[in-house]
Amino acid sequence: MNERDGAGNSFRELMGHFPSGLTIVTGLDKGAPTGFTCQSFFSVSLTPELVAFSVRKESATFPALRAGGRWAVNVLSAAQVRIGHAFGRPGDRFAGVAWRPGLRTDCPILDGSLAWMECVAHTEVAAGDHDIVISRVVNHGVGEGFPLLYFKGRYAHLDPVS
Repeated sequence: MNERDGAGNSFRELMGHFPSGLTIVTGLDKGAPTGFTCQSFFSVSLTPELVAFSVRKESATFPALRAGGRWAVNVLSAAQVRIGHAFGRPGDRFAGVAWRPGLRTDCPILDGSLAWMECVAHTEVAAGDHDIVISRVVNHGVGEGFPLLYFKGRYAHLDPVS
């Protein structure tokens, strides 16, 4: 086991040892679809139904979603690696990505997602170089398959344990 010695493990490397699911947070910017990759997503409350994610304070995408007060969180399936890569880079992230507008928010629901939630803004909390965004779920659904995971800076998939 490595201990921090100033020149060894970085905090980013340390946190990379904790696998997480991968989500795409989507919304509309002047009517056009937009979104970003987010691995820091979690459930907050069952009653009311609240979820949260963290977003970099320097995000170029989230200010438009914040202004609209609504977004969708799409949980990626293992079959959506290409989408994970596309949303992790600048450019037209929706090129070749099939989606439909959410029933309650009009925000993009990505076809093939393992699960999705339409959300409205609830609370934001400043936390270092990120903001924690707490959202109220107003509609949701589930798909089929296995999750796309992020582990040690790479995509991974789940092998079910028997």
